[in-house]
Amino acid sequence: MTEWIFWVFDDTAFMPRTHCGPGWSTPVLQGFAIASGVIIATSYLVLPFFYVLMWNRWAKGGRSPHSLRTHLLLLLAFVLTCGVTHVTGDVLMFFWPAYRLDTSVKVICATISVCAVFTAAVDLLRGSDD
Repeated sequence: MTEWIFWVFDDTAFMPRTHCGPGWSTPVLQGFAIASGVIIATSYLVLPFFYVLMWNRWAKGGRSPHSLRTHLLLLLAFVLTCGVTHVTGDVLMFFWPAYRLDTSVKVICATISVCAVFTAAVDLLRGSDD
């Protein structure tokens, strides 16, 4: 078991993405890729918490979200774009190093996730009715 754990964390056969070619020497591409990843990961952690809080408020007869349709559309867009990031970043990269495309998809996904988190936070703070 410990051998497997060491194997999983062993990085000796790989290089950091920033050393994968001259395209990664661009600070803008690095910045967008890293920032998008952090924003998407944060949204993955925050959105379920916000939605549970909204659901609990709604289930107890409290105020419902301002626009349930908006929340559902943003969640749908977030999940769909996250799925595309896995295709461009995890599957295609083995065959086609389209890092700029992958970063562009991640920026779109991060933008949608910020909108979803912001909308949920506003509804939680406002507590408005439909």
